[in-house]
Amino acid sequence: MIIENLTDEQAKLQSLVENIQRNNLSPLEMAKAFQELLTKADLVKETDRKRKGYRWLSEKVGLTEQYIGRVMSLIEAPEPIKKKVEKALEKEQISEDVAVEILSRTKSEPKITERVLDQAIKKNVGKVRPVVRQIIKAEKDFIDFEDALKSLKSAGLIDEEGARKKTPDDFVHELMDKVLALYYWLEPKVISYLSQEQIKRLRKELGDLKTDRIEPFLEELETMSL
Repeated sequence: MIIENLTDEQAKLQSLVENIQRNNLSPLEMAKAFQELLTKADLVKETDRKRKGYRWLSEKVGLTEQYIGRVMSLIEAPEPIKKKVEKALEKEQISEDVAVEILSRTKSEPKITERVLDQAIKKNVGKVRPVVRQIIKAEKDFIDFEDALKSLKSAGLIDEEGARKKTPDDFVHELMDKVLALYYWLEPKVISYLSQEQIKRLRKELGDLKTDRIEPFLEELETMSL
């Protein structure tokens, strides 16, 4: 039988590890226990902890790094978010599991964390995690849409109202369409098939064309093509 001579801090560290391994803690209690474990590790000078982070915790308590990271999101979130989470937990608007779901899934996109949290609180989702996943997806899709709009605006492809801006090619195509339309109107074979109403419309539109407006335009085109 081997009896280990442990210091007080080492004994506390070992006791804390055993408590976590029993796995009877809530997510928030677990996160605080992980944090305390890291602190105790510093006190007993377990320097590998600083080098490995979650890996060290994983080896120590037998839980995956992914699980540890998800749970730790409860205490690693920015202070305003933590306060909002704590308040929502007190009012039972969300559960700890739902809080973990929100904070861990939006950790890489903090700008949507508060929006998702607000939606979850407003909907009073409680423990319903699938609803939270839907909210997260909807918010991520909205952010992607907003980013795409900003890119299009900065590239000058759409205006501030989101309407598509015409490019020089658009104007050329419109002009060609009008020229071709005029050509077909003037084609004798086409005219022979026109109704009286269409002929009247053609005469009116041709009558509205002014030579002094067409000739300068044609001269400008000729100059530009040289």
